[in-house]
Amino acid sequence: MKSLLLVFSVLFASLPLTAQISAWQPSPGHTQIPIWPSAAPDPQPVKGPESVEIDPKFLVAGKTVAGVSNVTRPTMTV
Repeated sequence: MKSLLLVFSVLFASLPLTAQISAWQPSPGHTQIPIWPSAAPDPQPVKGPESVEIDPKFLVAGKTVAGVSNVTRPTMTV
């Protein structure tokens, strides 16, 4: 019984390692350009990593909207 509990504990503890999502990359032929080539003009400390939130109830023009929080290096894709 103890070994089964140990196995489940190790599996549960390793879940955050597999849940990490790689950073978004532009499609081929597009380039990401930093909005500020060096540091931002008035950087503010952020609480935690960058995150994306999608609320299926909040619609704009009939489509869902994604909100991105805690951005430290904003870019635009051209």
